[in-house]
Amino acid sequence: MSELERRVAELETELAAARGDENAVADVLARLGSNLEAIGQRNCAVLGLKEAIAIRERLDDPVGLADCLNRLGAVLETLCRFDEARHVLERALVVARTAGDRASEATALNNLGLVDEATGKLDLARDRYSASIAFLRELGDRAKLASTLNNLGVVHARAGQDELALVTYSEALALHQLEESRDGSASTLNNMGDIFERRVSR
Repeated sequence: MSELERRVAELETELAAARGDENAVADVLARLGSNLEAIGQRNCAVLGLKEAIAIRERLDDPVGLADCLNRLGAVLETLCRFDEARHVLERALVVARTAGDRASEATALNNLGLVDEATGKLDLARDRYSASIAFLRELGDRAKLASTLNNLGVVHARAGQDELALVTYSEALALHQLEESRDGSASTLNNMGDIFERRVSR
């Protein structure tokens, strides 16, 4: 059993113990959904996150609701259910803005950028990522900033703006290294390598 699978089992036990406390149930369902997505059980993640969203709506908890909507939108994007993902994430963006939750707003913008990028809307994706990056700089969230910069670099590269992509990747890499994120560093280095490989093959 992998570490992620063990974490899912722990959260399932935590969920059973939380029944009767709606706030606790919604919290566990949100975390469980993200972990289920990570081990490939995306349809189960969708069901759990929809339950969490219904609870947050009943509790009138906009911050919790924005978080759950963002998580659901991210899972739907990985399932290539792009229209559903966009609808959910646009709602997350509105809820986050209304609640003044800048962290969730930044996340919604990044996730919408992923949907736009996947559906070929590169200009819109660039604008979403750039807006998210501005929020993340203000919030000082280095880990998410690094990830979103990496996403923006991909869009620059796909648009043929290799120099701009490399500058963006370089900042992302520096942040990943500060955060000691091996996976993040590896992803960004791989993206930089793609650019250099293209240059050699020309």
